[in-house]
Amino acid sequence: MIKPFLIFSILTILFYGSVKAQSASFHRDTLKTGVITGKVVDAKTGLPLELATLFLQHIRDSSLVTGSSTNDKGNFMMDHLSPGVYRIKITYIGYQNKFIDTIRLSSDRPQVILKLIKLEPVTNTLAEVQVTAGDIYRNGIEKKTYDVGKDISSSTGTAAEVLQNIPSVTVDVDGKVSLRGNENVNIMVDGKPSSLTLTGDQSILQQLPASAIESIEVMTNPNAKYDPEGTAGIINIVLKKNKLMGFSGLVSLNAGTGDKYNGTVNIGYRTKKWNLFLNYSARIDHSGSHNDWTKENFLSDSLPFFMEHSHSTNKNQSQLVKTGISFLPDLRNTFTATITPEWDRNKSDAVATDFQSDAENILRLLTYVYTKDTIKGSGIDYSLDYRRTFSNPNQILSSTITYNNSKRNQESANQWQPYNTDFTSSAALPYFYTDPFGNNSNIWNWQADYAQPFSNKTKLETGIKTTIRKIETSSSYSYLDTVNNEWISNPARENDFRFNENTYAAYGIYSFGLSKYLFQMGLRLEQTNTKGHQEANDASFTHNYFSFFPSVNVTRRFNDKVSTQLSYSRRINRPMLMQLNPLVDYSDLFNITKGNPELRPEYIHSLELSYNQFFSSSSFTPSLYLHYTQDAINRFISVDSNNVNTVTFQNYKYNLDYGAELTGNWATYNWWNLVATFNCFRSIRNAENLGQGLVNKNISYSAKIISNMNFMKQLNVQLTAFYNGTGVTVQGTRRPVFSSDLSTRVTVMKGRGAITARLSDIFNTREFRITVDQPYFSQEITRKRESRILFFGFSYRFGNNDKQNERSKRGDNNIGDLPQENDVY
Repeated sequence: MIKPFLIFSILTILFYGSVKAQSASFHRDTLKTGVITGKVVDAKTGLPLELATLFLQHIRDSSLVTGSSTNDKGNFMMDHLSPGVYRIKITYIGYQNKFIDTIRLSSDRPQVILKLIKLEPVTNTLAEVQVTAGDIYRNGIEKKTYDVGKDISSSTGTAAEVLQNIPSVTVDVDGKVSLRGNENVNIMVDGKPSSLTLTGDQSILQQLPASAIESIEVMTNPNAKYDPEGTAGIINIVLKKNKLMGFSGLVSLNAGTGDKYNGTVNIGYRTKKWNLFLNYSARIDHSGSHNDWTKENFLSDSLPFFMEHSHSTNKNQSQLVKTGISFLPDLRNTFTATITPEWDRNKSDAVATDFQSDAENILRLLTYVYTKDTIKGSGIDYSLDYRRTFSNPNQILSSTITYNNSKRNQESANQWQPYNTDFTSSAALPYFYTDPFGNNSNIWNWQADYAQPFSNKTKLETGIKTTIRKIETSSSYSYLDTVNNEWISNPARENDFRFNENTYAAYGIYSFGLSKYLFQMGLRLEQTNTKGHQEANDASFTHNYFSFFPSVNVTRRFNDKVSTQLSYSRRINRPMLMQLNPLVDYSDLFNITKGNPELRPEYIHSLELSYNQFFSSSSFTPSLYLHYTQDAINRFISVDSNNVNTVTFQNYKYNLDYGAELTGNWATYNWWNLVATFNCFRSIRNAENLGQGLVNKNISYSAKIISNMNFMKQLNVQLTAFYNGTGVTVQGTRRPVFSSDLSTRVTVMKGRGAITARLSDIFNTREFRITVDQPYFSQEITRKRESRILFFGFSYRFGNNDKQNERSKRGDNNIGDLPQENDVY
């Protein structure tokens, strides 16, 4: 752990030494040259406009002096300017051109910081419809952004519930996230790996309050700059952080039926050179669920029919803190350090009733199973970031080092109690056993990126990254000798597993424009070395492999209303620890699971073609896509004659998904906005490498609607609904799911406070049903969690939020990441 910190410290010292030397030169040059900085935003929404073009002209003859463009935060900078009087022309597709006249530079005043520049959308253009549906959903070139703060329903829920509202994204009963039906999604937090998601247990997202989230970004075909993990794409959860000058904050409290509570406190203090922020959130959730499992086993002659009914109660508690500090010594350099610890505790009590019947369907065995589980988890993320911009704001040098530690420990107590078939007590002795489990992961990341623009249409990006993963798991198994009343361990079921994975990567991306075409071509190279060791049988495995990941993006703009985009990328899904670990999980004696250390990584080819059409008050974006996955990693279920299921993981021959998706935005009325998505696709799952006839295919579809209605200035109502059609696996199908939510928000206390109410799953229809139909067995599993819940919430903003709102109304705002001065025009 010390060595990466030492490397980062040396690099930071070298960077800062270079910065100080260049900074001294910069300050000497400003005695002879001028600097103009500012920020460009949408006049209606205040959102930053990326890649807006600026032309600096001499005011006396309109001759061109230089040009620039805005970065992803809307900021720009023009320097090395001679004293004089200038005019700036700002242009952006879909917006009215704007001129700023009489900008004076002199030896006494060489630096000018412009007040916020607002561009007005042109009627019937992209800009007017990109921010419909209450500005919740924005469709960009590389990513789609979902503004959580403007989604009423998200104010009282969790991260998993927020993801349910996002087009193309689905979340199942266990919190497993899918993108266009594909579960292999790379989930990041603030653009980095996080202890919240690195364990592979996405159910942890149900412990993160939505009130701590600012936005969610979805990339279905990311370029070579991003980690190629996640064959379906990337979902980036952006947590809230302070952006306002001075002191500001937010307090949010929520309560739901069935003892559900969560709260968030965000506090920030910002000056020209310092930005301090602290976010704290806590959640208490009591919930219930029930499961039904029926199976017919064709391998068993005596007891071919099996049925289980179970119900459980869960008590979850979680806390999350994010605190950090940013230092801006000058206009071009930023140092940031953040620490994000989290804690969670889960207690569950479950009772299952198992029925086993003979060929005549007469009950022969009846068993009650009682289970008590306690899971304690903790994680912490450390992050150090350095960022430097140059005279062109799109020329950026950045370096980041992160360390993530995550621990999970599970204590489990189980009792099997036989009963007579008439439901009376049996003389048979009960069977008691425990199977505690522990996990400890340590993950280091170091990354450096550099972007060099050569013109407004040409740019080179390059970077390197190193990832070091060290994960340890341990488990044991003991049963109670009821005769001697002592616990006896079973060494055959004990296991310690060590797993190391190191990945070294480098990438390059070249972007350029020709006429109305924009091209982006990238290549990422990675070397991965993995090693696993199982203590129980002293067995080891090693997998070392080299991978390359090309990406291509071509965009054609026909006019301000019409554009098309064609993109391709190759991605990877490396086996997770739970998929590799040969440890056998006996917590459910009728449904055991184990990993497969022989798994290979799966590779995907992703191709997408999209078309964008904009009208006066609406837009639609149809897309065609194809995903081909080689050596696809999937669960595989087998059964023995004793009705015991064994779940493991195998490499299938391939998965193929192709389809069409349509996203529409409507703002026909000032009081009503609507976002709707419809996706129709064909899925093929081929595992004939594992056995003849293991092929399944179908055509399915999904739909999602978000309707926002503003009946009064202070009253907002939101209705969301989604439908996911039948999905397929090699061995079976997933039945359709429908659900809808209703939310309201009332603004009070002159806009500083808000009262919210939300009813989730209005018709109580959110349940998940999976069927398996194989030559040797068939089964159906239905899982239903408590989902119809009524929430109430209250939030209050304090500090400089009010002043910020007044400045926004006057057109006076912060410059973003740039230091702020007085307005000059």
